[in-house]
Amino acid sequence: MNKFPITLYLYNKKLQTAEEFDLIEKYEFYFEQVVILSPSELDYLYPDSPSKTKQWNQIVRSTHTPWALFLDGDETLDLNELSALEYIDHESWPSVLISLNGFGQTEFYYQLRLVPTGSEEEIFRGFHIPDASRYVQQRNIKLLPNGLQIARKSYLWQDIDLEVERAQTPLPTTVHLFEARHLIKSNKYVQAAAEYRQVLKKADVLPYDYLAALNGIARCHAEQHKWTRALEYTEESISREVQQYMPYLIQFRIYQMNKNWSAALAALQHYWRNTTLGSRSSHETKLPSAETLIQLSNLSLKAGKNDLSYEYLANYIDLMGDKLDTQYQHAALTLAIELSLKKEALAHLYKLYPNPVLFEFTEEEEARFHDYLELFLNQSWYEPVQKIYTALYNAHPDSEHYKRRLIVTLIKSDRLDQAKSLLYRVA
Repeated sequence: MNKFPITLYLYNKKLQTAEEFDLIEKYEFYFEQVVILSPSELDYLYPDSPSKTKQWNQIVRSTHTPWALFLDGDETLDLNELSALEYIDHESWPSVLISLNGFGQTEFYYQLRLVPTGSEEEIFRGFHIPDASRYVQQRNIKLLPNGLQIARKSYLWQDIDLEVERAQTPLPTTVHLFEARHLIKSNKYVQAAAEYRQVLKKADVLPYDYLAALNGIARCHAEQHKWTRALEYTEESISREVQQYMPYLIQFRIYQMNKNWSAALAALQHYWRNTTLGSRSSHETKLPSAETLIQLSNLSLKAGKNDLSYEYLANYIDLMGDKLDTQYQHAALTLAIELSLKKEALAHLYKLYPNPVLFEFTEEEEARFHDYLELFLNQSWYEPVQKIYTALYNAHPDSEHYKRRLIVTLIKSDRLDQAKSLLYRVA
């Protein structure tokens, strides 16, 4: 294949592992040039430019390929998602979606990292947080619907001096959003909302940052229990773009706290469907799939939709595999019986008790096991219960307990001759 006319800069990157060196070779297969800029090289090349933004602008001006793409620190580029590079030109740029895994969830941030070279004008503004939104807006550059995807391990923009960032003129949108996030973590919701409002007033805000500001204000209102105002902002955000996470999560939590289970379920379902598509908003949060499925199952129960609750619970069980806590298998078994799902109920029963004859029951476990079989009988599922009690009776012929239960099962299944024969044998 022809390489993309792009220089990929691995900025502030120090190669340490064999996997990292292998990744460089993969990058070189796709890009015309790959340049590694280690911390020591940056100090040597740019001794008079402590600002990351200034360095990036200088790099862009000196790049010989038509385009420059920046990866920062421990970031890695998803080489399976490069289709957007087929459509780039000076009027159409792809955004970059950065995913940060950790802290029990995944965070997403949109940025502009792929830019054309050769321009004498500075594309990026800011100090240590490069922001190209003003450049894009002033030139009516379109953002392609599909972008590039970058994963990173370390927290984005750590060790940033906000006082230095705020000294930049005009103040980049990203700085407002970054500071608002810090204020929210400190429970300073009024101040955070003020930062988000500054974003909404700016003329050079990109769509995904505008949505982030709307969602941020909604969250601030929700945290202060101002439910009506919070919902108004989520509705405005959704009216601009339905493919998001945060406004639905905010709605879900508001309705959940107010015990409006149907509305909470609907909001969380919107969020869950969107997770397969991705969000078009920046500063997003995606919850773990397992946690979401359990929430959906519990909400469905509270909303009186037991069949839907079982569906979500079954998906959760499949997702967890060998890591599943047995309490969820018990819950699924109970629901399956209640919903008259014989095949599914049997599957759950044998997952919990793969061989009842060899199972070492505690007194409590045995009582629970027999309760399940009683529920099977109430559903007229006689055959599997008869097989189980027959096996237990044959394995423990001196147990009056198993004999009585087998006789009762035979009688309920209208097998009176077999019940009488067994009864006479016992006698």
